[in-house]
Amino acid sequence: MSNPSKPDPLQALRERIDQLDEQIQNLITERARCVLEVAHVKQQNKADLTTDDKMLYYRPEREAQILHRVQQRNQGPLHSATMAQLFREIISACMALEQVMTVAYLGPEGTFTHSATRKHFGQAVRTRSLPAIDDVFREVEADSADF
Repeated sequence: MSNPSKPDPLQALRERIDQLDEQIQNLITERARCVLEVAHVKQQNKADLTTDDKMLYYRPEREAQILHRVQQRNQGPLHSATMAQLFREIISACMALEQVMTVAYLGPEGTFTHSATRKHFGQAVRTRSLPAIDDVFREVEADSADF
């Protein structure tokens, strides 16, 4: 039986985790709002950001820089790859606020190509499973898929 006058260290730790979760959620929300501001600026400066009549929402070099910095800053105890994957999902969700991307891949759902697509682009993209690699390239060429 626990002593009601003695503070429960587990309860205190859980409360601290709850506080941290709230802070993390607030920061992710703030980041998402900032991304919406970026999208607004991009829309205003559309002429500077287009190629082949498409807006440049997805900037793989920018994403690589962010993920590289995340891994460099990481001091554990989570592994750097785990931390990068968490940020990959945050980036994916935030990018979907600007534009939901469609990514075509070879093979049915659950295959290595599907897994690689999710690992690289995150969960917030639309995926399109195609039976042949030629179909994947045709979808991208026809602008039916972004990648």
